[in-house]
Amino acid sequence: MNAVPSPKLILLVLILLITVQSCAETRTRTQQTGSVQTTDHVTPPSETPRHVPDHMIYLAKNHMEAGEYQKAFDLYRKESQKHPDNLPLVKEHVTSIEQIRAMADTAFEKNDFASSGKLYYVLLNNYATFATVAQLLSFDSDFLNTRLSSCRKSLSVQGFQEYRNGNLETALEYWNSLLVIDPDNRDIQEIVRTATVQQKNLQEED
Repeated sequence: MNAVPSPKLILLVLILLITVQSCAETRTRTQQTGSVQTTDHVTPPSETPRHVPDHMIYLAKNHMEAGEYQKAFDLYRKESQKHPDNLPLVKEHVTSIEQIRAMADTAFEKNDFASSGKLYYVLLNNYATFATVAQLLSFDSDFLNTRLSSCRKSLSVQGFQEYRNGNLETALEYWNSLLVIDPDNRDIQEIVRTATVQQKNLQEED
């Protein structure tokens, strides 16, 4: 005759079944939770940092090499507004500014006040747009104004010296260079007009 399981044995089997089922459900929830947590760490495409296209920096460098400094600065300013925290862009922007300053200083030390004046003038005209990188530059607007003042004075003196020496054409070159960096100088404007007429008369006499 088959033995009938005792109530205690039946209760023990039920407890084991409940325990096994509970463990299985716990493992399932743990796996699902782990899967969700892994998914949470994936950066959505919309949060991916935006980078300045390489061709934009390349184009700005080309402008610099061609001596088209204003075009380069305009491009850097435009891209900086779009990507204010882009470190490669900031680096290239500062490098381009410092390159012009270095060229201006070299020309200034060689007493080439026409060339140095043009470069300092470009920097000063764009200085307000350097606000985002101003703290990284090796100079300020006071430095540029001081150098420009020296260039203007020197070009004016050189022009009058050449004029007194009878070198009218050379004098006009100095004065015209002065007007490039001091376009509102009415005295020099009048001197250039007078000297140009004088030069034309001399050419007609020849």
